[in-house]
Amino acid sequence: MRSDIPFIKPILYCPSSGADYQTSLMQCIRSYCSLNRVNIVTGDFNCPRVDWSSLTCPNDTIHEPLLKFAIECGFIQTVKFPTREDNILDLILIDDVQHLLSIFE
Repeated sequence: MRSDIPFIKPILYCPSSGADYQTSLMQCIRSYCSLNRVNIVTGDFNCPRVDWSSLTCPNDTIHEPLLKFAIECGFIQTVKFPTREDNILDLILIDDVQHLLSIFE
């Protein structure tokens, strides 16, 4: 049974920092993800070429690690509207959508 208290992780994802930074960040987030509570990861991820509706992205060192992490950890991206120009950069990833009330502009 999961705890009713979510574990919220605010993140600033810096794709321009390089692959080592991204790998370290994803490993850090994975280490805090718990099967005993709802996990929410939020932040400005700066990955405009991830298509969250089809779960596709370019095969590169910027977008692919983020999408792979989200899929492997069972996260669902819940922001459905552009947050900067025509792109969804600010994300809310959650591993149990039943705990989400609503996301709005």
